[in-house]
Amino acid sequence: MVRFCAWSLSLTFALGAAAMPSHADDVADLKARLEQIERDNAALRKEVNQLKEERNGTWLNERRAQEVQAMIQDVLADADTRASLLADQSHVGYINGAFSIGSPDGKFLMQIGGLIQARYIYNHRGRAPGGLDQFDKDESGFDLPRVRLEVGGWIGDPRFTYFVRFGPDREDNEVLGEKAVIGYRPTETFAIYAGEDKAAFLREEIIGPAFQMATDRSLMNEVFTVGYIQGAWITWAVHPNLTFYASVNDGVRSGEADNESNSAFLTRATGDPDLEPIHKPFFLDNTDVALTFRLDWKVMGNWEQYEDFAAWSGEPTALFLGAAVHLELGETGSSPGAGNSGDNDNFLLWTVDASFEHEGLSIFAALVGLHTDLEVANNFDMFGVVVQAGYMVIPDKLEPFIRFEWIDLDRRNVTTGVNTAGDNDVYLLTFGVNYYIIRHRAKVTVDVIWIGSTLPDSSILGLQDNDGFDQSLGHIGLRQDIDKDQIVIRIQFQVMF
Repeated sequence: MVRFCAWSLSLTFALGAAAMPSHADDVADLKARLEQIERDNAALRKEVNQLKEERNGTWLNERRAQEVQAMIQDVLADADTRASLLADQSHVGYINGAFSIGSPDGKFLMQIGGLIQARYIYNHRGRAPGGLDQFDKDESGFDLPRVRLEVGGWIGDPRFTYFVRFGPDREDNEVLGEKAVIGYRPTETFAIYAGEDKAAFLREEIIGPAFQMATDRSLMNEVFTVGYIQGAWITWAVHPNLTFYASVNDGVRSGEADNESNSAFLTRATGDPDLEPIHKPFFLDNTDVALTFRLDWKVMGNWEQYEDFAAWSGEPTALFLGAAVHLELGETGSSPGAGNSGDNDNFLLWTVDASFEHEGLSIFAALVGLHTDLEVANNFDMFGVVVQAGYMVIPDKLEPFIRFEWIDLDRRNVTTGVNTAGDNDVYLLTFGVNYYIIRHRAKVTVDVIWIGSTLPDSSILGLQDNDGFDQSLGHIGLRQDIDKDQIVIRIQFQVMF
């Protein structure tokens, strides 16, 4: 276009010159003008060529910029997609304190976690049961009280949940299913569950072992706990500050694997003395029915603070009150004697508790009672109290604590009503310190227990087999003792993932 204009202009001047009079001065002037036009055309042509080169270079630069911008947009879009998947838990990664595997549509989720506790225990006692002095008074050694792998999540819909916990048996390392629960949560405030889990009776038992203040739960908890039950239960948030739990279950006296009474029952039923007990079959339950109810009231604070006993920095002041009842009706038709003693007896457990947290200070107290309804023996009543307190001298890092326990055993002969077993009152004092490395996920606990009374050599309640009770004592570092002043030192390191 520029070239055409230039040539048109030249032709116009030429035609104009041809039409002029032919005088010498005019010819010379016209010649000079034509030479100037040629010089201008050359300069204009040079500028046009430069503009073309610059335009071509700018186009290439813009194209490269567009390509880079498109690549950046792709990267950002991919990052947004990953962030979206992270937000709705539909991914493979770590979220909400657990390793997670989920489907892209969010309909399926599996989370994996676990707990490892490594413990050293030193125990000093006076004399073993029976007063045999040849037994060693001092015992020490290492223990792995808990090694757990947990899997939970939902299937098809976040309202349909599942949870399974596995752990090796402390005696033979056989892997057992400790907990197996399926649930349905139709609303945010109401849920229905079925399976095997700890009964929501004692507050200490509700709080997981990784979140305790001391190395382990109190002896009072071990004496009065309902423990694992099989059954169905509901949880209902009646009010934002009030939750209710109700369960129909098989109770304390459910059939247990490796339970001597189960083996005896199978021998009587089949005539085979070598038949091994099956893990919790329904026909080995020694209870017709058991009912458990619990009510928790959050007076102030957050429900997250209910899940442990520590008072972390930044948390508001919290106060929780709770109460629970467990009623158990024995097996109908079981007669006393011949290995069935106590099967048809009934009993009632009840408890009230309170916990308070404020600026690093944590206080917990609980009272529990037992009343029996024995068919062929004298009834007895037992009571227990536990009070503990801890304070963060270094916020979120160093927490000294102290715990006091009292248990009224009412240890009378169930036939004569005369106490021939030793002290009725059991006193325990525990003091120690927690060092939190990554809060409960990695912490070290050191504590010392002093027992100011004798400890029995068989089940206090008479509701569980003796081996089970003896193991419960050993698991928390205690041993049967007919003397007073037993001393226990425990050092524990735990990792929760």
